[in-house]
Amino acid sequence: MKAIERIGSAIKRVLAPESEKVRNWLEFVSSLSVRDAVSLDINLPDEGPKAGTVGTVIRVHNNGSSFDVEFENPRRVVTLAPQQLNPPSR
Repeated sequence: MKAIERIGSAIKRVLAPESEKVRNWLEFVSSLSVRDAVSLDINLPDEGPKAGTVGTVIRVHNNGSSFDVEFENPRRVVTLAPQQLNPPSR
């Protein structure tokens, strides 16, 4: 039984940082509102903004099911899913 407990503890140590990241991201996304800054997690097609580009939320759809985000360069408004957004890096 002790070996199983040690394995369980090891798994928790490995997964804990990842769980913390997920909790932080969920907290960030659930608190998003108009005028909040976000960072793009993906490259948009057609020479649109690239991953890491910071934009501003200008509309929240259906309690956060998607967000209209305005980017400056190139100037573009894009509707994005929460999975495509991250907090802006500081």
